[in-house]
Amino acid sequence: MLNIPHHKVRNQNSEVRTNSNKSKLEELIELRKKVNQLEQLIQEIMPLAISEAIDIMGNEETVNGKNVVYSQKNKGKITVTFRKQYPTIKDNTTLKRLDEDIKAELQLLTQKHSSQLSNLDTQLAELDNTIAQLETEKEKLMTNKRLINLKTRFNTERENGMELVPNLSVYIDK
Repeated sequence: MLNIPHHKVRNQNSEVRTNSNKSKLEELIELRKKVNQLEQLIQEIMPLAISEAIDIMGNEETVNGKNVVYSQKNKGKITVTFRKQYPTIKDNTTLKRLDEDIKAELQLLTQKHSSQLSNLDTQLAELDNTIAQLETEKEKLMTNKRLINLKTRFNTERENGMELVPNLSVYIDK
């Protein structure tokens, strides 16, 4: 059993309509199962609903605007949105060939300019080292005993005020 001081755990009681004969844990898992079933049903009807919405848009029967295809007061509305979906290299042979050509060209350029690229990599490493040294100097200038003390007090006060807020993770057996 967890040894958590009761005064450190925030109680989240609220009025919820429940069946008093069941354990709240049992009721929670049953509700989560229903949500999963509804999500699965939504996924099943989504293609047909999208088709219906596209038909409505094609017939210019939209409700109150551009992409609203369904609206009912106190129930909600449904809009059609479009997101970009690009073909993948697996699906498109032209893209696959272009990707291979790009990689081959990059390899040729790497070989052709290898000594110059090596020099640039060395210069970049030196600059990275210089930047790290400058950041260390800046950190020293931006720190003093008073600031360290204030940050320590801040963190201590924050830790002392910490509460454990209970939450449940529900896993459904399919």
